[in-house]
Amino acid sequence: MRTYKETTFWPWWAVLTCLGLIALIGASFDRALGEIAPWVGWLVAAVGVAVMSWAMWATRLTIRVDESLLAVNRAVLPRKWVGKVVATSGKSARELRTVKSDARAFMASRPWLGGAVLVEITDPADPHPYWYISCKRPDSLEHTLTSSNKD
Repeated sequence: MRTYKETTFWPWWAVLTCLGLIALIGASFDRALGEIAPWVGWLVAAVGVAVMSWAMWATRLTIRVDESLLAVNRAVLPRKWVGKVVATSGKSARELRTVKSDARAFMASRPWLGGAVLVEITDPADPHPYWYISCKRPDSLEHTLTSSNKD
């Protein structure tokens, strides 16, 4: 049985942008209060980095697939309810998360990831018609989910 695990954080350009903004805000406080309290700029920068680190951790996307379940962060779907699985990327992935999306769908979307997998839900009691899961390796995730060893 194939398993799959992936954890995705922010892209490098988002981290650099946030660090640049934190540096600018810290420098502004240092410039404004440097004569009175030169440590305030460093304190503001440290708090900014701590908040950014927490935000990166809180918004990570973790995908796990094993023999019995598909888990995306805290959402769990037993493999027996996984229907048709379609890997997509580029323009079609963008359309599936925007103009062609269903409001009832479970969306684990990260726009900076180019690929995604659409997982049909066959459980009649589930209110979600499908799960849209952004991922780095959509073909690998699709292959894992469509392997024949389902429950």
